[in-house]
Amino acid sequence: MIVIPGGAFNRQWGFIEGQAIASRLNNMGYTAFVLYYRVKQEPVLPLAILDMVNAIKDIEMNHKSYNIIPGEYMIGGFSAGATLAGEIGCENFGYKVNGIPKPQAIFLGYTAVSMKEFYGIYSSLPDGHPGRESIAAFLRRVGGPCFTEETLAPFDLPSHIGSDFPKTYIVANEDDGTVPVSNSRLMDRCLTGLNVPHITKIGTRGGHSFGLGNGLPVEGWLEEAVKFWRES
Repeated sequence: MIVIPGGAFNRQWGFIEGQAIASRLNNMGYTAFVLYYRVKQEPVLPLAILDMVNAIKDIEMNHKSYNIIPGEYMIGGFSAGATLAGEIGCENFGYKVNGIPKPQAIFLGYTAVSMKEFYGIYSSLPDGHPGRESIAAFLRRVGGPCFTEETLAPFDLPSHIGSDFPKTYIVANEDDGTVPVSNSRLMDRCLTGLNVPHITKIGTRGGHSFGLGNGLPVEGWLEEAVKFWRES
């Protein structure tokens, strides 16, 4: 299992969305890797995608040292980390163009997949609105300092996936004030339309950055995701 923390491509929530997840997976009997990738650049994509691809190649190349079965893996992430995890299944930056094994499954935690939606929200907010600058900072790290719809378009995941996208487990909360839950619902609709096996679990409360989701309605999602992965 490869776990990718989020942090808006500005930082990485390595404990809540990395080490804690890996520790739980270890307790379940799985080898887990936490991926730390490049951040704080404008743009940082596709560089961070390259970091993910290179990590997978390294793990595959050294599978004997890690005592794992090559090609047998699930990858997932949270928020911006889920943006990266989703890209591994896309047509323009994914496993096919990079010559790496297709993930057996992906998990997407409160994922940011729709750059079209983020750009739309940004464009609708007036100058000086705190939310506008917050979204702009994220979009600069995706599409560059002078981002446009065109520079963001390559990273709009729903626009670049097909029916061979890996089976996917999606988890998010209705009251997420950072990444609208509509991103997760959009991904759910896309996968449904493509007949890609998937599970979507939406909690009623818990906000953003909930990690394992202890004490929340979504608690147990990781165990469900692993079970989904291991099912044939």
